[in-house]
Amino acid sequence: MKNNSELKKYLKEINIEFRKKLPIPNFTSFGQEIEFVNINQIELFKMVEAINNTHKLSTILYSGEQNIFSVDKFAPFEGLCEIQTPVLINDEDNFHLFALILDTLKKMGGEITSSCGSHININGLTFMQREHLILLLKIFIIYEPILYKFGYGYADMPRKSLLRERQTRSMGPNIINVKIYNNIIEKLEKKLCEGEQKFDEYFNEIFVIKNIKANTTLELNNLKHKINNYQLSDNHLTNNFINSRVEFRFFSGTLDKEIAQNNINLILNMVNKIINDELDLEEIEFLYRKVVNEGRFSYDNNEPSKKRQYDINLMTYTNIPTKDIAEFADKFFCNEIDKYYFIKQGAKIFSEQELYNKVFNLSHLKM
Repeated sequence: MKNNSELKKYLKEINIEFRKKLPIPNFTSFGQEIEFVNINQIELFKMVEAINNTHKLSTILYSGEQNIFSVDKFAPFEGLCEIQTPVLINDEDNFHLFALILDTLKKMGGEITSSCGSHININGLTFMQREHLILLLKIFIIYEPILYKFGYGYADMPRKSLLRERQTRSMGPNIINVKIYNNIIEKLEKKLCEGEQKFDEYFNEIFVIKNIKANTTLELNNLKHKINNYQLSDNHLTNNFINSRVEFRFFSGTLDKEIAQNNINLILNMVNKIINDELDLEEIEFLYRKVVNEGRFSYDNNEPSKKRQYDINLMTYTNIPTKDIAEFADKFFCNEIDKYYFIKQGAKIFSEQELYNKVFNLSHLKM
């Protein structure tokens, strides 16, 4: 990895490019919920129907449903639209179709506001080993500031809906419930020692029945059902995707295909490292215990990374040093260009021209 000054200079000179496929094994299926505004619902349905009629994907759902784009008819507030992608895999045909829908939405005048999000769904069967789910929860608790900052995309501020969720689903707008989630994780570890059935029963009680979302960014749906009853076939999802997923909810909305793919690349690389046991578990446990016992580093402007605390304002996540983001990239990515793309987006090292090209997005992200 280049030194800090060389790195920033290099990242200013390169652009995050949309790739035909990602340099990672095709080990799981995934999908995305795309939120946006400013497109007439009737025109949106016509466009989605036309794309579904002319572009077919081979992945078939267990329920017999077609694997197609769909429009959410029950958007959370007036004016917001949401498209759900088909179940996708990491290949050229799938990403070509993914780019096509995003480009078409932009041509139709679609825009992003501070209430729009992009939710990435991973096939829950990827986590057949329960220990991997526990590890995923710990990683989110350790690295939430970096994940949030990266997830803002071209912007460097949280979206309104993220702040609203944090305020309503935790003890207050700036409190991270590390202690609450540690209690859940400790009980999950205890239940796993008693057997997988005990683990699944408690997991469903916490994450399905009570609909708890880890730090308001991670949702795990119907895990017991999919673990016990469904299987993968030729890397394709063979069960009902909607009821069998791990949903990553911290990404801001985007219609920019390069950012959308870079977001997917983060999740696929992170999950791949977890399920292939390529992380230093002792280090992860040490970092996790530091957060649980002492809090996270404060990224306050006056005293960056000097002290740990539990009460952290989401807005201070914009102050994370580039070196911390680079250390995360080294841990979770193998490919050099993946590392550079992650750091560029995470540290917001964009040229003026790049930001100018995205001004229609940024202008709508004002609080």
